[in-house]
Amino acid sequence: MDGTGTPGARVAAPLRGLAMVSQAVPQVALFTVTATAIGVVPTGVGLLVLPPVVYATRLLARQARGQAARWSGVEIEQPYRAVPPARGIAGLWRRNAALLADPATWRDLLWTLLNPVVGTLLAILPLALLVFGVEGLVMPFIREPIDDAGGSLWYGFIHVRDATDALYAVPLGAAALVVGFLSGPALLRAHARWTRSLLGPVSAPERSVMPVAYPAAA
Repeated sequence: MDGTGTPGARVAAPLRGLAMVSQAVPQVALFTVTATAIGVVPTGVGLLVLPPVVYATRLLARQARGQAARWSGVEIEQPYRAVPPARGIAGLWRRNAALLADPATWRDLLWTLLNPVVGTLLAILPLALLVFGVEGLVMPFIREPIDDAGGSLWYGFIHVRDATDALYAVPLGAAALVVGFLSGPALLRAHARWTRSLLGPVSAPERSVMPVAYPAAA
């Protein structure tokens, strides 16, 4: 029993999803910087820029693997190959060549491109359902001020134009709250499996240790 279906896990799921969503901005930033660094490797500038941004991406990916394990019970092994030490210019070339030859580098890059969209959608759903549910429950109280301001609103498929319509929103809101509360851990597990599909090994991983920081060139 991994505890992902407990009441505590259901309550925590919206906040955990929000924590995952907050990582979308650094993921997009790392994709942009990494893609640029790859493009300038032939000029020599990328020799110094690419390794640290690749390692930064790997640290962020390792955080995502840890969240998948802690919050959803989905273990994701690290798939990275060993990287040779950088000694002089020739060493820098070998290090960059090794990073670019590692399929995990490109899968990480794909993750930083796609996860801010797909992962964000899965992660935000538990919180979005709860917010949607609360809105339905309070619709009878907020409809009149909106109507007095000359506004008109839809709540899901309900066009709220009067008090009766607002009452129809209450059971829909209650249903959304229940679904959001009950489905939170399952949605996070779906997010974890999505993460594993990109950040896990495609075959038996090589036994190597990923550097936790960019080692300086000797």
